[in-house]
Amino acid sequence: VTGHCWVLTDEGQSCTDFCGFPTAVNADEMGRSSSSPDVVYHLTWAYSLNNVSSPHFHTHRLGKECSGESQYLYMPLANGWDCYKHETFDRIDGWFRSPCTCNEPQPERLRQAALFGGG
Repeated sequence: VTGHCWVLTDEGQSCTDFCGFPTAVNADEMGRSSSSPDVVYHLTWAYSLNNVSSPHFHTHRLGKECSGESQYLYMPLANGWDCYKHETFDRIDGWFRSPCTCNEPQPERLRQAALFGGG
């Protein structure tokens, strides 16, 4: 998706944690595309998050970049996506899952990305 391999982290796992270190995160692409409809719908489908046509599925600010120190994240408890303040690709609270793309795929994550349609 968007020419990059996208995954959805585990709850409370930042993109930095997933990629291994801060400079391994493709920060430019995260800012540009993490809230794009292509990425959000792809990850929603790949990770079987919920039926996107459900009235309980939320995609607030879909397609708009988050401003300041905020990150576009999936919140399982709310069954939806939104920009959340004080959350970044480097650190997120325990109840969020983050869309994530690394500069270089991490070898131990390649199989997971292939299984879940990353790329």
